[in-house]
Amino acid sequence: MADIFISYARADRDLIEKLATALEAEGNSVWWDRQLVGGAEFSEEIEKELAAAKTVIVAWSENSVKSRWVKDEAVAAADAHKLIPVSVDGTAAPMGFRQFHLIDVSNWGGKPESDGFQDLSRAVKSTLTGERQVAPLVAKASRADKLIKPVPLAVMGLAVVAIIFGALTLRGDDVAGSDHTDEIAKAAPSVFDDIKPASIAVLPFADLSPEGDQEYFADGIAEEILNVLAGLNALEVTSRTSAFAFKSQSELSVQDIAASLKVRHILEGSVRKAGEQIRITAQLIDAESDQHLWSETYDRALTAENVFAIQDEIAQAITAQLRSKLKVDIDLQREFVQSGGTSEIDAYEAYLKGRELFRNRNYVKLPLAIEALEQAVAADPAFARAWGGLAVAYSVSPDWAFFDRDYRALAKDAAERALEMDPENSMALTALGQNNLPKDFEVAVDYYKRATAADPKNTTALLWLSQAYSRLGYFDRALEAVSRCLNIDPNYPVCMYTRAEETMLAGRYEEAMALLSPLMATEHADTYNPFLAMVAQREQPLLLEFMLREVADHMPGDTRWIVADLTRALSDEDYDREAALALLISRLRDQDHELGADPYIASVVLLSFGAYDKLPLDNAPDWWWFPGYKGLHQSEAAHAAIREAKLPDYWRKHGFPPQCRPVGKDDFECD
Repeated sequence: MADIFISYARADRDLIEKLATALEAEGNSVWWDRQLVGGAEFSEEIEKELAAAKTVIVAWSENSVKSRWVKDEAVAAADAHKLIPVSVDGTAAPMGFRQFHLIDVSNWGGKPESDGFQDLSRAVKSTLTGERQVAPLVAKASRADKLIKPVPLAVMGLAVVAIIFGALTLRGDDVAGSDHTDEIAKAAPSVFDDIKPASIAVLPFADLSPEGDQEYFADGIAEEILNVLAGLNALEVTSRTSAFAFKSQSELSVQDIAASLKVRHILEGSVRKAGEQIRITAQLIDAESDQHLWSETYDRALTAENVFAIQDEIAQAITAQLRSKLKVDIDLQREFVQSGGTSEIDAYEAYLKGRELFRNRNYVKLPLAIEALEQAVAADPAFARAWGGLAVAYSVSPDWAFFDRDYRALAKDAAERALEMDPENSMALTALGQNNLPKDFEVAVDYYKRATAADPKNTTALLWLSQAYSRLGYFDRALEAVSRCLNIDPNYPVCMYTRAEETMLAGRYEEAMALLSPLMATEHADTYNPFLAMVAQREQPLLLEFMLREVADHMPGDTRWIVADLTRALSDEDYDREAALALLISRLRDQDHELGADPYIASVVLLSFGAYDKLPLDNAPDWWWFPGYKGLHQSEAAHAAIREAKLPDYWRKHGFPPQCRPVGKDDFECD
């Protein structure tokens, strides 16, 4: 058995062979899977060598950070206290492993005398002999040396800013160089100069579980800690959506991420579930200095009580560190404990899974979210948070064209169960608001306001309040509510889309399109109903076809052929829309698709063809306000839809929107 085991990705084989050869030349015995005997059990042989090795070198690279095998071997090495991580191409260690000092051998070039290899050699000798190896004294690096260190091309944007400004703002006594260089250093600003010191982002925790199937649980743990920290007025905490956008960007350094999020501190960590045990590791990093302020590993039995206790202990430790370091007035006596609402770990796990699926809901994930949340309340019928989450998932299901159950009745029952146990359950109040639309705006708006009063950071309630105001025609109020959502979570895609939509409805086309543009680079998909006619009028055919292709992709089967039909219906005044619509509906039926199955898809098609009298009313968008569709606002269909939704009743009590006015005692008109 060899003393040194090297874990690496297959694509880096040539680099590892050179590194192993150099280590062997120093008299070390090295094992890497080149030595596997033909016919040997692959995994069994690796496990034996890994267990027997006195030190394990894990070679991080752009390839290995994506490897489950390498991460598993790194976990085993860390557990055995014999891990030596190196970077063979400049890639940072993935989340969950950044608490270990990373040796950079990316520029060693096969030369044993290079600094990187010498650092590795000393670390190996220290691990094998137990004696601390002292590095030889060397001249301090010049500022130029620090600046020309290669950076992976993928991170040239923020990384260059962070490295250049960081290097130029090093203290003068850390750098050897001319007086002129020191003057430049003093004059140059740091990328962190304008960032509030008492600011933090909680990154998604890495899932290091053996099967790699606990990502939702790891994300949930990080989010729960984020929520506790967000409750501290003295601390500026980045929103979940913004922080979690960096989940798969392991090539970025902590400094790059912090600079992008405009925070001074980063909390990252990992979660490993194995049988009935859980290990949670967390570390707090000062991004400006790249110093680890605090780190801790928690090994506990897997119970809900222990999970909640760890979350609270981490929050307490962070606040203590920041209070000490920054002299921030954070009340350490504050009650941090969030019981989570359940003592059943199975219920809590199911809740975290359901919450994550609901947040990223689509036609596939929404039913799975409901299934997980139903499992949560079945495991613990007294779990109010799960009942609230389930109520919201039920309430939105008809809007996603799910009609296989009476979701409104289910939402009402679930919300009432939650409120019996927790009268201020914000998600339950939000669900009851959604449940009263589109028939009773008075009650719906009241519930949304109560929900945001109970939890001012409930972005779902703010989003749905905004959409309710939009349906009512109060576009200024709608934009105010959705802006509150984005102040809390600037990168929440649905709120970003809603703000663009409501800006369009308010008649500001150019501004609306500028707001919509960033969404094109996200995974958010929509039907773009409020935009289509205006895009067609502005003669932007490529953008129009892109939007219509997303519409087609919302439908089952191969339906992209409708793009050409819808484009012509929106753009060609001489098109025989009535005959073409009949043909389109017939063709969809041949593919076992009924147009009315999804009110949003039906609205796109019927609006495009000018068939306003056939537009759906229930579970449909507020199409009566959409701009650019010829004659829509003055149509009998729009007038009837507004009456059916009882908007005039609300207007007479709360005031007419700017574009509408009363006519006589019972009628109205809108521009």
